[in-house]
Amino acid sequence: MLINPAGLKAVLGFEIDRNDVIWILDQGHIAGAPNQPEDEKLIAWDLKADKEVARYAFSNAQVDFKCSFLNDVAVDNDAGFVYITDSGINCHPLMGGGLLVYNMKTNQAKRVLRAPEWVNDQHFTFKIHGRDVLKAKNGKPDSMRTGADGIALSGEKKTLYFLFTTPRL
Repeated sequence: MLINPAGLKAVLGFEIDRNDVIWILDQGHIAGAPNQPEDEKLIAWDLKADKEVARYAFSNAQVDFKCSFLNDVAVDNDAGFVYITDSGINCHPLMGGGLLVYNMKTNQAKRVLRAPEWVNDQHFTFKIHGRDVLKAKNGKPDSMRTGADGIALSGEKKTLYFLFTTPRL
């Protein structure tokens, strides 16, 4: 049992913006258990004032409490948005990744991309030195299905780049 259920559980992505605010992405998963409401969240912490300045808990309509794997963030202070990748790897073999956009001004978020088949190769097998890394229960090679992983904004903050670990392109 967690002493503070509203506290951080599984932080993977974070970024410190130009205002010395750290944007913390908490994917919420503990030991693979499904998340509860308020587990998957984005928190903004002002490093100079040493206090929380924003908090947003994602709903089950925006992220899947069982399948989402919130991964990385990119902050655009000029436009007032935080861009978030969801790798969606917790429901292998069903990939449910995508992109989310958080609006700093309204404290709201929206999923803008969900499991795009055109960028995921459902038959990609991951190998190291010619050996299959992932294997199914029957011992045969298993495909890797990972949604959106890395994300970044261009230097002038005009272009958003994101990548999928198992791309078709």
